[in-house]
This record gives sequence, structure tokens and C-alpha cells, in this order.
Amino acid sequence: MSDSFGHNIVVSNILFSLLWLLGFAIIFAALSIHHYRAQLKNDSFYAQLQLANFQLPFWGGLALVTIGFAGNATTLWERIVWVSLAILTCVQVYFTTHSYQEERSVSNHG
Repeated sequence: MSDSFGHNIVVSNILFSLLWLLGFAIIFAALSIHHYRAQLKNDSFYAQLQLANFQLPFWGGLALVTIGFAGNATTLWERIVWVSLAILTCVQVYFTTHSYQEERSVSNHG
């Protein structure tokens, strides 16, 4: 497939670009919401960033960003770096999910 200028359009590049853009959008939305909550509760922004309900969208968004960058990497060393970071962020998402579930179960029972 090519555009009107004769450039090749690779669908996988578009999909991977959508992933990293979506990831950044999620991160910025989480930052914005928690900044608002900090102001609303007269709490520090730093305290809001420590909550699991911020950490989960942050790490999830970062995982999407690293996966998107890995998919669009053009050299082997770039791909190795981005895939390594993607694996690390996915592991962090896993642990953050468990932390979030524990936080919710404590707040529901307490």
C-alpha cells in the first residue's frame, strides 16, 4: 500500500505507532486525574502517585509505549533494548495488578 506521494505505508508500523500513542495518552490521563485528586483532597501529588490506582495505568501505559517502540525499531540493538524494557514493564504491570487487587480487597473488608 502506498500514499499519494509514493511512500510505502506499512500497516504494522501504523499499529505499533498507535500502541505507543495510546500508551502515552493513558499515562498523561492518569497524571492529570491524580493531579486533580491531589488538589481536591489537599493531598500531595507525590502521595497520589504512590497509589496503586495510579501505578496500574502508568505501568500499563508504559508497557504499551515500549511495545510500540519495539515494534517500530529498525535495528537489532534497538529492538533488543525495547523488547527488554517491554518485558520488564509487563512484569511490573503483573505485580502492580496484584498490589491493586490487594489494596481493593483491604478497602472492601475494612
